[in-house]
Amino acid sequence: MHPKVSVVVPILNGAEYVPEILSYLDDQTYRDFEAVMVVDVSSTDGSLDAALSAGRDWLRVIQSGTEDAISGPRNLGMDHAEGEFVWFLDADDRPLPEFLERMMSIQQEHDADIVACNFVYSSDKHVDLRKGRYAFRTEVMGSEDAIRARAEERLPVTSWSKVFRLSLLRDNGIRFRRGWCEDIGHTYRALSCARTVCYTDEPLYIYYQHPRSFTNDPANMDSRGGAEQEAYSRLPEDVMDVDGMGSKVALVRIRSSGHMTYRSFMGYARSDGCRGMLKRECSEPLVPEAMWYYFSPTTYYIAIRLFLRFWYYRDGRMFTKPAVRRGRR
Repeated sequence: MHPKVSVVVPILNGAEYVPEILSYLDDQTYRDFEAVMVVDVSSTDGSLDAALSAGRDWLRVIQSGTEDAISGPRNLGMDHAEGEFVWFLDADDRPLPEFLERMMSIQQEHDADIVACNFVYSSDKHVDLRKGRYAFRTEVMGSEDAIRARAEERLPVTSWSKVFRLSLLRDNGIRFRRGWCEDIGHTYRALSCARTVCYTDEPLYIYYQHPRSFTNDPANMDSRGGAEQEAYSRLPEDVMDVDGMGSKVALVRIRSSGHMTYRSFMGYARSDGCRGMLKRECSEPLVPEAMWYYFSPTTYYIAIRLFLRFWYYRDGRMFTKPAVRRGRR
């Protein structure tokens, strides 16, 4: 009998995380799952041995030689998945023990194709996610509303914060593109094909922040910023045809260009492609933030860098703040 959920976990030089992520899966209160750990054979730290010696009856270990960073192993894991749903878990993060139970409860209640959850940026994997005494809500959306919510940062782009109906991905040929920022195109394509999408503002996942990660390494700023621009430029037509998406995506693109170094940022901001996008998408009606970017990119860059550092990636910040405190309507 096939499991309800397949948990795909890519591993590249992550031997130190293997025992930890296995313990987080051991702790899941929902037990109808399998884990497919995809280990890159180029790992040099004993990752494969650590995975093979795990001794879990719900674990399968697949060897990967795709050289596609995280996208290839995720695709390979999806190919081997036997569950009705799939969850792409990152090995260096921490899901709460009730992650799968809450996500699958929401899925069953609403017959959802995609369920997403709130999460916390944290350098502490054991941060208390329940402080604040919030009452959590679930928003149920159709495809177009979910696409708008994603563009407005009300729904996360990250694949690890979601459980997907596996047939939705397979039947529509939705796979991770090669390279960095692979979540962007994958998430938008999945949302465009989904009938029902749910988002709970209950934080069920700790997105672990550490300086050695690709996204936090200053040496990778231009690679990351460039990859984000390419990913947003490739969004499918059925996504861009959603009413209002042109200006929303333009704003996302200029904000994400703040991940670049100043020199690369200025090159992008002054490029004909960027300026043409802003004139085309943000002038009628006028979007003040886009005009600020257009006429004073240097001050915009300073502001966005401060925003990203001291607010967006602030240690302990939730992706979205739950709407209601207990005892209040």
